[in-house]
Amino acid sequence: MSSQSETGHDGLSSMLATSAEDSVSPAVVVQQKELLLDHLRHFRVAADCVADALIPIPEVMNVTLFGSVAGPLWPEVPRFYRDRQAGGAKIWHNCADIDLAVWLTRLDMLTEIREACWHGLNAAVATGRPSIARHQLDVFILRLGERKPAGRLCGLARCPEGGRDCSMPHCGQPPLLQTFPTDRFTREALDEERVVRLFDRRTGLVRRAAELPVYCHEY
Repeated sequence: MSSQSETGHDGLSSMLATSAEDSVSPAVVVQQKELLLDHLRHFRVAADCVADALIPIPEVMNVTLFGSVAGPLWPEVPRFYRDRQAGGAKIWHNCADIDLAVWLTRLDMLTEIREACWHGLNAAVATGRPSIARHQLDVFILRLGERKPAGRLCGLARCPEGGRDCSMPHCGQPPLLQTFPTDRFTREALDEERVVRLFDRRTGLVRRAAELPVYCHEY
């Protein structure tokens, strides 16, 4: 099993860059595309495991996957190709983290929510997949009926910790709710065509991210 540092976003980027140092041959491009597809599969399995861990909590009404992990990957020229002679080669987009939106009926039990998320990441490792670092899971907390997050689930050991991450107004109110600049999240991010509902308590919906297409068939 790979270590966390080998499977994290920074580690994957290093692996991709290292394999491209000598040449950007067709074989290297194919190899890197496969690495990125497998990276996406790791993230989707982890998203499913986190959703499974959240479902038993009665206050959790909806768990939605959004961002790049929710949709098929698209081709792009990575930054470590752009200054090279063979800079036109394209591989799949490199997903940096897992974005989950979680709708709750109340926000005073985020400790339980965070513990469930960590349990979900551990469960993903138990499936035989490489580990995913906690900072690669971004959980946005929303009040029931709203589309704008109240904040993000804080990953710090203590809340408030008093550092730079705690400097935003109302951060840590309630505990473990981290506020962030509103311009870092758009309403369009949660549009129906951009998201995957993993769980909806009102309808009984349960969906698996691992079953989604992993790349655009047009490419």
